[in-house]
Amino acid sequence: MLTTTLHRLSPPLNALWRRTLTHWTQELPPHLSGLGQDYLAYAQVDSLLPRPVLALVGAGHDRPELPESLVEELGPLALVPQVIRDFFAIHDDIVDGDTEKFGHPTLPEAFRHRIGAAGHGAALFWGDLLLSLIRDLMKDAEPRTRAVLWDVVIECVSRTQHGQLQELLWQREVGTITTEAVLRMYRDKAGDYCYGLPWRIGHAATGADPDQRETVARVLETIGTASQIVDDLATGCPDLMNAGKDDAAEIRTLRRTLILIELHQRLPADHRLRQVIEGEHATDEQAEEIRRAFVTTGAARAAAHTAAALVETALQDLSRARLGAAAHAYITDLAHQRVLKGLRPVLD
Repeated sequence: MLTTTLHRLSPPLNALWRRTLTHWTQELPPHLSGLGQDYLAYAQVDSLLPRPVLALVGAGHDRPELPESLVEELGPLALVPQVIRDFFAIHDDIVDGDTEKFGHPTLPEAFRHRIGAAGHGAALFWGDLLLSLIRDLMKDAEPRTRAVLWDVVIECVSRTQHGQLQELLWQREVGTITTEAVLRMYRDKAGDYCYGLPWRIGHAATGADPDQRETVARVLETIGTASQIVDDLATGCPDLMNAGKDDAAEIRTLRRTLILIELHQRLPADHRLRQVIEGEHATDEQAEEIRRAFVTTGAARAAAHTAAALVETALQDLSRARLGAAAHAYITDLAHQRVLKGLRPVLD
């Protein structure tokens, strides 16, 4: 269901995305045209557009099928989650110093190639400029609906940045961080904008029951929280995961991930890695030792069990949401494909 729906709905969404961005960049002041072309190229790397597709699922929440006509029905509102995604991704790439994603330069890097060292600062301001694009995408919505949609967007921005700030504030502490606190941070930092927001945008645009909207949004945020754990495992245990990300940057910077907290809790008080984890940076050799310890101490398996339990709870809650057959099937398959399938190498 997930794959076939993405492959069916992504092409018309991509066509709408290209038309919208081309028009928006052409309307920019002439001195921004070069940066606009860089953004146009950057924004089209993600061809499947899973967030706009999830917005369509929200708009078709009560239907037996998800027809392509949903793209025309929801229109530019379907693109709001993708702009929000770019907004956060640009800021993240500046903070993390990332120069390449999926074989393409990040926007800060593309701007750096164009205008030199000022490119990173320009990317920061460009990310903020995207709020005007969101305004344009919403301009034709009925005023009452537009007000609800803006509330959804602002709440998402607030929650996501609170989550980001919490993660940064933890960099000088580790012993007091609990599993529950990390899960709350994941829900705020990623569960909303990646999963909850797209659904809320599509569902709210129809004017349907807000209680149902929030019930399912919480289910999706739980799936998104579990998905963040899968990403942690892919980075922390690349040899164990089928689609591991062999990039130890998050390990070297000792980002306070669930798997790192699980490891810290399992190490004896006098273990040499405890002092490393309680610091702010690990060497390449220490990062590799931490990776091995994720597996040998059972930290990876514990994190995977937590993710699996989250999905089990989410699917139980979903069964009580009274959705149409198509939305129910899509969200169920999303949980299986994005989380449970990824956990198999750790749990088997």
